[in-house]
Amino acid sequence: MVNEIIVCVVQHEGKILLLKRTAHHEHDSHKWEFVSGLLKTPVSKTFRAQEQITLETGLSPEFVKQGAPFEVE
Repeated sequence: MVNEIIVCVVQHEGKILLLKRTAHHEHDSHKWEFVSGLLKTPVSKTFRAQEQITLETGLSPEFVKQGAPFEVE
């Protein structure tokens, strides 16, 4: 089974947002990451990106640009 993951790079006034995982995360606690999440349901990638950014940061993004998908082995 292949899991699709969406990764969001939030940029504002020349700065890029990185989030630090808390100790409560089982995987990679205390490491830095971009906003990300699994694509569990069949919704548009743009909608899911906006939803994930709002969920993790409380921000409401005004613009989302979709990059090319790629596979990680």
